[in-house]
Amino acid sequence: MDRRHFLGFASAGAMASGLALSFDTGAPGEERLDAARRRAQKSGKQLLVIVVPKDARLGRLHGELFGRLLSEGSNEELAALCCCEVAAIHAEELEVEGDVYLALVHPRREREVLRTLKRLDATAGSSVASFVFPDEAAIARAGQWASEALGQDRLSGINALLPRMRPRLADIDRNAAVVYQLATHADVTTRALWMERLAYAAAQRLWEHAPEDTAWIEGADQPRPDPCPACGLGFCPEPSRNFLDLYTR
Repeated sequence: MDRRHFLGFASAGAMASGLALSFDTGAPGEERLDAARRRAQKSGKQLLVIVVPKDARLGRLHGELFGRLLSEGSNEELAALCCCEVAAIHAEELEVEGDVYLALVHPRREREVLRTLKRLDATAGSSVASFVFPDEAAIARAGQWASEALGQDRLSGINALLPRMRPRLADIDRNAAVVYQLATHADVTTRALWMERLAYAAAQRLWEHAPEDTAWIEGADQPRPDPCPACGLGFCPEPSRNFLDLYTR
């Protein structure tokens, strides 16, 4: 599936103009970080923070980097993103250096930054997947947090979720960290399949619901379009359009 069509772009030209996040330029406030931590705890996800620098020019660059990740990132990167609650927080609120682009924040400990990804590393092609999950211990820890947040009733539903040919993306997203952990221990074909499904679940969530205090824009500060729901029913290939046109005459 072409992720550009999935995200609802009307044309390839719109995609070429670039997808980016714009950030609320209001004053920093601790309540934003606290609210993001509560959302992460409730959902059982890790907390991935897009750092908003004081310099508006650098802020636009961070928004463009994240837009590029969503539209062009690998399935492995977006699968890791599916395991995260994403928030945009001012750099001074996190107490990190201005050249930090992403920060992984502990969802259960106040103001504890686990690790950071610098802007230069991101532009040089450093993988977000290896940033979120640098090792097996990080994957296991995320799975444990998700299991505790989901509860036994929700976890038992995952056994029914995995064998389905076409599970709902929202179901995958809710159980992302547990599904991700299981996928890493599967055979190559099964792993690739589930990484793809996790990737599209992340794309759907973040496109339909931009992180708090952000908005999607295209190109030179153009407002985000209003695409049809990303269900796949709104895309009609050229041969089908020709058939329908002939049929209705």
